[in-house]
This record gives sequence, structure tokens and C-alpha cells, in this order.
Amino acid sequence: MTKYKIVATEDYEKDLDTLYQVIAIGYKSPITAKRYLAGLMYTVEELELIAGALPYCQNRYVIEKYGVFTKRLNYKNVAILFEVENDVVFILRILPQSIIY
Repeated sequence: MTKYKIVATEDYEKDLDTLYQVIAIGYKSPITAKRYLAGLMYTVEELELIAGALPYCQNRYVIEKYGVFTKRLNYKNVAILFEVENDVVFILRILPQSIIY
């Protein structure tokens, strides 16, 4: 079984920060924000083992914006977009599922 290395992109890091700010400050729920991001990070870490087994995303928006080799994993109401190259997983974005039509 291949164990993949996880690489975070700058866009992914910005998305995490924005998500935290929205929940912690916008909704005034810093504890909820920490728990939500902890669960999200756990899901991202699971990609070390399952990234290669997941199918390519067939969503037109994702293909047009990020390419045909993009994969998607959902966590609650967000989509984790990533690409796999050899034994490396590049986490591209964390986006609300509602904008991926």
C-alpha cells in the first residue's frame, strides 16, 4: 500500500484561515472553529492512505477551474480539492460545496 506525502498549497492555507475567521469571528464561535478545522485536518491526513483510490472529480466547474486530474473529498459542507502526482498529494483548495455546482 502506498503512503502519500501531503503537501499544502498557499491557496489551501488561505482557505483554512478564511474558514476559521468566518466561523470564529463571523459566527462568534471560536471553539466550534477549532473543532471544525481539527476534523477537516484529520480528513486531509487520511489522504495519506486513500488518495490514490479516490476517483477523479467529474464536476464541470472543478474540471474547468482546476483540471481533469483533480480529485475531491468532502468534509461536512466543504470540498477538499487535491491532485496526486506519484506519491505526493497536493491539497489545492478547501471550498464550500455550495459553490461547486
